[in-house]
Amino acid sequence: MCIDKNQSLKGEGSMLIPIDIYNNINVTYSDKIAKISNDEELLSSLKNCGAISIAKKIKSYYENIYNRKLNIEENSIAVEIIGHVFFDRVCKTILNSSISFKLIKNICKLIVVKTETINCGESVVDNNRWFWDGVAGVDFLANAIIYRI
Repeated sequence: MCIDKNQSLKGEGSMLIPIDIYNNINVTYSDKIAKISNDEELLSSLKNCGAISIAKKIKSYYENIYNRKLNIEENSIAVEIIGHVFFDRVCKTILNSSISFKLIKNICKLIVVKTETINCGESVVDNNRWFWDGVAGVDFLANAIIYRI
């Protein structure tokens, strides 16, 4: 069952979305957007269920809330999730390493802040949607990202 943590289902609100019997992810929904918390729960869900399953759940809950489909392809959401998680993990590893290049560490700090929340929005509200749709549209690349990582 979905737990509404902040508001009614018709407005913006943060919700725990059950991915399977062991994993929940935190998603904040608003019109044309699903904002996913990039945290340990998401990482665990990715390992156990995969990005496509997560994308399907996110879209399903959006449709239940807004009585319309979120106009983003599942592969595009999956690629965006993996892209954010990957760069977040790489940058956190660099920040915790002995690398002493200040410029690299400053860039990593910025990336970690930018990847804390994964904003999956329809193209009319998300100026990066074209990028994720493009990566997802290249079958061999999308398959390599979604099914190999």
